[in-house]
Amino acid sequence: MRGFRWLGAGLLLLAGGMSRADSYQATVISPEAEVRCGPGDGPRMYVTNRLRKGDVVEVVKELPDGWLAIKPPPGSFSW
Repeated sequence: MRGFRWLGAGLLLLAGGMSRADSYQATVISPEAEVRCGPGDGPRMYVTNRLRKGDVVEVVKELPDGWLAIKPPPGSFSW
């Protein structure tokens, strides 16, 4: 999905008070989180960036299996 990067939901502390249809900010709570080009951790879903504890991202979509689409953080890359 162009324009999004993907992150596992278990790595974030989610901001409350917003519906799933809205975008919202979330804060990374693990020491490091990999940002991937798509949902999943298989070889085709390469890492585009790494986030650190305390980094804030904007979540724009949630998948039922726990992956979150986020706006690309600075320094992310994709082809």
